[in-house]
Amino acid sequence: MLRPLFLLFLVPGCAVLDAEHRLERERFDRVVVSNDGRWTVGVRPDTAPPLNEPFELLLAVEPTDGSRAGLAEVSIDVDCTMPQHGHGMNVLPEVERIGPGRFVVRGLEMFMEGGWLVTIDITLGPETERTQWWVEPK
Repeated sequence: MLRPLFLLFLVPGCAVLDAEHRLERERFDRVVVSNDGRWTVGVRPDTAPPLNEPFELLLAVEPTDGSRAGLAEVSIDVDCTMPQHGHGMNVLPEVERIGPGRFVVRGLEMFMEGGWLVTIDITLGPETERTQWWVEPK
């Protein structure tokens, strides 16, 4: 009985590793798994964003199960906030789809030193899942 249960836990972990490795092979600097584990997001570049200057990110979104299902329909919303200060950016970034599950986000601008929380909401049909990570502009 333990063997089937073990395999159930092993397979999803392998799929996440496959999605992460695929994004690493595409040279994404940061690979983040969404909060509920359904999506893997690749981010490029993963350097400190410039302080008080517009910048852009290339994002890749892939299902962690390795299926690549829904990539043509998936959409994203991007925001950056400073939760400790109770504010976000002064600009609304522009998201452009450049392929299935591939996006360029332009017009991001962090106007203040300190920790910023980058938030990507990934939507497919009626379900939305969040991915987040911290950055500090330089």
